[in-house]
Amino acid sequence: MRLDVSDLARIDPAEVRQRYGVDPAHYRDLAALVGESSDNLPGIPGVGPKTAIVLMQTFTSLDHLYDSLDRIAELKLRG
Repeated sequence: MRLDVSDLARIDPAEVRQRYGVDPAHYRDLAALVGESSDNLPGIPGVGPKTAIVLMQTFTSLDHLYDSLDRIAELKLRG
C-alpha cells in the first residue's frame, strides 16, 4: 500500500507529546534513538520506543544524553 499526500494528517504539538512523549522539537532525537526506516535512520541497538521515551524525558536531547552517558543505569546502552 502506498500513501498519497492526501492520506497524511497533520497533528498539533499536543498530539505529538501525547503520541510520542516528547515535544515536537525533540521528535527527531527520539527517532534517531529508535530508528526510522522511512528516513533510513538505523537507531541504537537495544533501544526501542519505550526506552527512547524514558531517555528523552530524562535527558531532553541527544546532546545532553551523550554528555550524561555515565548516568545511564543500563550499561548495555552505553555502547
